[in-house]
Amino acid sequence: MSTHTQRKINSICSEAAYEWLQNWINEQHPGAYPGTPLNYFYRNTAHREYKSRFLESVILKVCNAKGGRARKPADKGRSIDTSRIVINVLGQQKKIGGRVFVKNNDVRVGSADIEWIYNSKVVNWEVKIGSDKQSTAQIAEELRAIKNKELYFLVKTVDEFIEIYLDRF
Repeated sequence: MSTHTQRKINSICSEAAYEWLQNWINEQHPGAYPGTPLNYFYRNTAHREYKSRFLESVILKVCNAKGGRARKPADKGRSIDTSRIVINVLGQQKKIGGRVFVKNNDVRVGSADIEWIYNSKVVNWEVKIGSDKQSTAQIAEELRAIKNKELYFLVKTVDEFIEIYLDRF
């Protein structure tokens, strides 16, 4: 791993976990030039949610390769462009307005980041990075899932995910 890459993901991925991911990719795609974990999973290092999206993409790809159906619920909403171009008194064009975020009506508050249906069981994965904590809605969703005999895991690092994955599945 390069120094820059190490700085970016060393808080969520140890060297051993990185090697496990590399071996997993080699098993999934045998060939002369297999990809690296940094190219195979989420790559936009400039994004403010890079670490959580990287971890979510690891969980999604590993779970989908195992079988069943892992998905990230689309509960965010959508962005609508409300900008328009106007001409001022000097005859110059200017763009005013911007983008507005509108939430969907059918949003289930507190739902887990990833839901995986595997062997007739629902497995919920909640990703929290660093000092992130669950909201009250997420805690209520966790209690609901446990009450309904669903599996619910709170994952902070790739190492934690790999440990749970190898132990349980």
